[in-house]
Amino acid sequence: MGNEATAEWRAAPWLRRFAHPIFLAFIRLMWRMPVSGLERVPESGPLIIAGNHVSLADGVMLAVALGPRRFMRGLGKQELFAVPLVGWFLRNTGFVPLDRSGDVGAMRWAIDVLKAGGCLQIFPEGTRSKDGKPGRPKAGLGFIAAHSKAAVLPARLVNTDKFPWPARMEVRFGEPLRFSGEPADRKAFLEFGQTVLDRILSL
Repeated sequence: MGNEATAEWRAAPWLRRFAHPIFLAFIRLMWRMPVSGLERVPESGPLIIAGNHVSLADGVMLAVALGPRRFMRGLGKQELFAVPLVGWFLRNTGFVPLDRSGDVGAMRWAIDVLKAGGCLQIFPEGTRSKDGKPGRPKAGLGFIAAHSKAAVLPARLVNTDKFPWPARMEVRFGEPLRFSGEPADRKAFLEFGQTVLDRILSL
């Protein structure tokens, strides 16, 4: 992809930096994964990467597409962290568990990451689509964007629903958006989530 390592990437956990070229080589071999719009990703500053979610591979695809331009952290469903090795890997590469029934601590962690100038992955729908069709966005993206004041960069993951079978998968980054509503308006959070998801699906 040709992007140079940033200071943020050089400060990322060693396991994340070690795993990146391995995952990159394997993904290119199996799915090619061309990346477009990477120049739209700022190399520093608070940033939310918001993508569609149809596959277990989506988070990995986004992380590999971004690194070493950004060290992207994220929230993962807590069930994944109970899986041996998988949980250990996630905890040591910048992810924290999220209780999807309501997790104030995880949301606070996400906002703190962004206020410190970090990069965070969020799926607006809050969960993976089982049939490939987009679901309704949850309020979490708008809430975090409102309270962190971070830009939201839409990312379209193409053909990841074919995982794990060989196919040409792509990652497309769009232009950033910003939440402009009231920081306590749940309706505005949901509307913003829908706007972001519509932008994702248009890429």
